[in-house]
Amino acid sequence: MGGAAAVLGAADALSKSKPLTQGRIHVIVAACENMVDGKGMRPGDILTTAAGKTIEVNNTDAEGRLTLADALWYAQHKAKACAVVDVATLTGACMVALGSGVAGLMASEDSAAEAVAAAARRTGEKVWRLPLEESYFEQLKSPVSSAGGFFLFVCERGEGGRERRREAEKTRGRGGAKQSGGTKKKLTRKNH
Repeated sequence: MGGAAAVLGAADALSKSKPLTQGRIHVIVAACENMVDGKGMRPGDILTTAAGKTIEVNNTDAEGRLTLADALWYAQHKAKACAVVDVATLTGACMVALGSGVAGLMASEDSAAEAVAAAARRTGEKVWRLPLEESYFEQLKSPVSSAGGFFLFVCERGEGGRERRREAEKTRGRGGAKQSGGTKKKLTRKNH
């Protein structure tokens, strides 16, 4: 909820600032409910994402990460975003590693990481870039789903983002990044 609140606050501030002279900003909130129910997720369930990939549920406290996967797909494929900034409070592990005063930063491109870090410095926020090592992908593969774990799904490279960004930069100059942080979920049970 903290990430969604931050995104909504940023959207409110942007709506009250000077209008953009170029580009668009899409604000996508991947909201979900985590209630105990007989139909709730169970370890071993296989979810099908908006992208058509399947993800094996290894942690039933991962519903936010699962809706985020669909939000990121939506930002890339429906909104045609050429850059995505995801603001999420999805795991306590980052707080254990960095403490409560430093945010973890993951980026597949150095230029994107530096842009976010520079914005954080200007506003007095602290961020620390975390690695996205290729060896992580091997650890997260699953014999029963196409994407393995959420992290593998989100960190897959390509899918047109870089190409859209380069094209946008050619036509409207540098900058023009779009922000994101939406949902759609289909649940299927794995046969045990």
